[in-house]
Amino acid sequence: MSTVLILLGFGALVVALWGLLRGHVAWAHIGDRKRAAQVAAGFFVAMVVGTAMAPAPTTVAPAPAPTVTITVTAPAPTPTPTPTPTPTPRATPVPSPTPSPAPTAAPEPTPAPTQIAGFVNADAAKAATKAPATRAPATKAPATQAPATKAPAKSVYYKNCTAAWNAGAAPLRQGDPGYASHLDRDGDGIACEKRPR
Repeated sequence: MSTVLILLGFGALVVALWGLLRGHVAWAHIGDRKRAAQVAAGFFVAMVVGTAMAPAPTTVAPAPAPTVTITVTAPAPTPTPTPTPTPTPRATPVPSPTPSPAPTAAPEPTPAPTQIAGFVNADAAKAATKAPATRAPATKAPATQAPATKAPAKSVYYKNCTAAWNAGAAPLRQGDPGYASHLDRDGDGIACEKRPR
């Protein structure tokens, strides 16, 4: 209703102002300027009343932006076992069956360098290719290394990717503790690539 009053008041105010300027508006039955001023005042009041009746505009307060707090806890680093060199037993000199005129001390054999499985020591490879010309052959006891034992991986199970992310283990790759096919939706070998919402 208030909108109708405002529009009618505005339209009649324009016609009344036209009548004030021209002196009369025949089709609106405004014969002189006095009558045009009365019409303008009346419809101005109608506009004010219509505006007062209009409901107050409701302002919608913007919703507060959600604050995101990310807490990252780094898992404690797992110590990696360092290979410890095992002492190499020294070879005992074997007395030669032929008597020698002067007793000479047998040269001490050099201790065999510790070798990690799968790696070759460059000095040992050179020494193996050269045969000693002046030394008497010494018998070496075969060096035995204790087999490297891998610490058994803890069995970890994550019910879903949220649990893996909360534990700080995600993303999980195939072969990692806790990796399971039900966590790898696309089957590419990497589970829980994206943080769940």
